[in-house]
Amino acid sequence: MKKFLMLLSILCCGAYADTINLHWLNEDGTTYQDSTCTVDNDLILPATPPTKYGYTFTGWKMASLTQLEYLQSTGKQYIDTKLTVNAGDIMATAVFMPTLFVSGNYACVFGYNGNFQAAYNSNGTANIGNAVSTQIFFELNKKVTVSGILSSNNSQTYYVDSVSTGLSRAFGTGVHLLLFDSTSSNTFPAHGRLYSFKAYRNNNIIMDLIPVLDYGNVPCMYDRVSKQFFYNQGTGQFIAGPVVSEQ
Repeated sequence: MKKFLMLLSILCCGAYADTINLHWLNEDGTTYQDSTCTVDNDLILPATPPTKYGYTFTGWKMASLTQLEYLQSTGKQYIDTKLTVNAGDIMATAVFMPTLFVSGNYACVFGYNGNFQAAYNSNGTANIGNAVSTQIFFELNKKVTVSGILSSNNSQTYYVDSVSTGLSRAFGTGVHLLLFDSTSSNTFPAHGRLYSFKAYRNNNIIMDLIPVLDYGNVPCMYDRVSKQFFYNQGTGQFIAGPVVSEQ
């Protein structure tokens, strides 16, 4: 008698949701059954095991996660990381490529407000709030590593490819850190590609985001620390980059 497995697809409802949507899939990817479960509770399997003539059902396995090279924003999409940036040591690092400069605007790779953000102007100079660099740090279609470091004395420093932009700002009480944007009314969502994002607090990694297609083929970011998905909070949809691997 031949044996077969079925696939389990999990979709989180929000970054820190209490309820998770479960999709029990046939081996051809079609839906066998939908259900939900509660975080920290036992997983309840379907009451009726699937059947297939000539085969014996042996159990369920997780569907593959499709990792992408990048997520691309058209200037209308952003992600809320749910990370609250307050006083204390934190470092945020993103690998990013701008794909369009909008005249008269400055765009944000990540940020909370003008006091903790990594932004750039339409001429490629770096920007934090009203502090502007004179050196060109950003070029169209060039990948860079962008870092913002908030030290224990509440002063932010801002680096591109490990080179200081020469900009620093005092820091106030924070709210959620955004990707491709910030909460400041003066910034605009960035047109660009995000390859990865990491955040550290006191030298301990607290977030490690990679671009993926979720189990329903929706482009989003997946946190390898919390094992959760983070989705577009703007309009439209991210453009999915090339597939890197299935995990």
